[in-house]
Amino acid sequence: MSDTLTFFAQPYDISACGFYFTSLDEYNSKYKSNVNSYGQPIEEYEIQYINGSKAETELFAITSLEQMHIPQYFKLADQITNDHDVIAFSIAVNDLHKKIDADTNLDDFNDEIIIHYADTYKDLAEQFIDEGLLGDIPQHLQNYIDADAYANDLKCDYFKADVMGETVFYMSC
Repeated sequence: MSDTLTFFAQPYDISACGFYFTSLDEYNSKYKSNVNSYGQPIEEYEIQYINGSKAETELFAITSLEQMHIPQYFKLADQITNDHDVIAFSIAVNDLHKKIDADTNLDDFNDEIIIHYADTYKDLAEQFIDEGLLGDIPQHLQNYIDADAYANDLKCDYFKADVMGETVFYMSC
């Protein structure tokens, strides 16, 4: 979790003030002590995302953070080790419509999704050719490989997604 992760709890009660928080403990502490101008405790808040890393921002969008999901968000945010985990999680939830619940972990879907980074299908095809995924191609035949045709074939198995400012291609296992 980044040092800049910040939220604001905006009360629905117009006679109350909201508060900033950066951790679950801080949220719980301020939630319990916050009262409106009549001294009554505030129960309902709109949670607003203020600042954080790209991965934390994407995670906020994925989880559609509401007040009741705050513990789950911080649990998932603590698991962020790299952008790849969040990209796979985003694809699983947004594109493959996987359900998340209180027991969901950030890497639950890593084994189900193969992700490649490229700008276009043709770039992906050229990447696969360069990595030898078509097998060992003799040098004198390499100029005859039609990367555009191979890219077109890849569209049957790989799907394009734009996540966190990255263009990725993925296959679901």
